[in-house]
Amino acid sequence: MNWITGCITVLLILFPSSAFAYLDPGSGSILLYFIMALFASIIYAVKDYFYRIKTLLMVGRVDYSLKKIKDTDILFYSEGGQYWHLFEPIIIALNKRNINCAYYTSDPNDFGLNSDYENFVAKFIGNEISSVFIN
Repeated sequence: MNWITGCITVLLILFPSSAFAYLDPGSGSILLYFIMALFASIIYAVKDYFYRIKTLLMVGRVDYSLKKIKDTDILFYSEGGQYWHLFEPIIIALNKRNINCAYYTSDPNDFGLNSDYENFVAKFIGNEISSVFIN
């Protein structure tokens, strides 16, 4: 049975006939979305491997003590000081409820580094290691 199926498949491939197929807009959209999703998946996979390699190459330069903040319930990351006014009310509310939180920033001039709340730890992690550390 498999031999017959193989022969028919080879004959159909070698002698194709016109299908006169119509691709309606719905099918075309599905095909387009499939191609876009495949492209996005490939980009994400390449990015993932890039960060893994980057992490391996930065073994001596990354301060892994930042990952060892004990009793931290919530971690905030800020790319710059301009976001502190968004995080501060949340951190104040968490502090009133005695919830421990940490604040990592890539900006050495971030106002969050100068804050002194009871259940709050702020650290400057630098610009070049933030992508490795956060990912």
